[in-house]
Amino acid sequence: MPEHSTQSRHFITLCRDITKRKSAENRLQELSRRLVQTQEETRRRFSRELHDRTSPNLAALRINLDIIAKSSPLAIGTQEFTDRVDDTRALIDDTTISIRQICAELHPPALDRGGLLGVVQSYAQQFAKRTGLQVRVNCSHGDLRLATDLELGLFRILQEAMTNCAKHAKARKIVVELQFDSVPKVLSISDDGIGFEHDPLAGALPRSGLGLLNMKETAEFAGGRFHIESDPGGGTRVCVEI
Repeated sequence: MPEHSTQSRHFITLCRDITKRKSAENRLQELSRRLVQTQEETRRRFSRELHDRTSPNLAALRINLDIIAKSSPLAIGTQEFTDRVDDTRALIDDTTISIRQICAELHPPALDRGGLLGVVQSYAQQFAKRTGLQVRVNCSHGDLRLATDLELGLFRILQEAMTNCAKHAKARKIVVELQFDSVPKVLSISDDGIGFEHDPLAGALPRSGLGLLNMKETAEFAGGRFHIESDPGGGTRVCVEI
């Protein structure tokens, strides 16, 4: 083979490698930018929830405490005074519950104690009660642990996927599959809902699928692969492989 031909082939291969590497770097930068944007959106959402759910309670507590502090000794035994104290206790309890729920959404404490399976099972039970959907969680190796950041990322994907089921799928049942003993490790969320038109070969997500995009980018940032299987009337399966 002529020397110039070999050099040309090596040059083309080198250019392709550089192009692929540059493309990967650009994609990583885009994922990093999107991750920061998503984190900021999450902070704003929880900031609003914290304000909207706790500020009215705290304002009502201030009013109650001012009234209680100004009450005469003769008023202490009255029904009105008792009701005021009971209302104050109820406001404190409701505020405490709200803050705990927000903290659990930010970072489930059970994730540190029991791992992803325990958090998923607990979330599935609460989700079923809240939505009326049947939720089944299958996992044969729940004792295996993943890196904390990876478990949290997978849990965020699970939350987004199940929320989509409740909002859009018109499903009756959801099945969550966790496979920690396989290579790659797999998380999948399937529903029996209405599904949608999706061509897996095209690779594009629906224009309205911002939640799907967030899931995809979360999976890619963790070094995994995200894909969807769906057909009109045939339900939807969201799968992450890492």
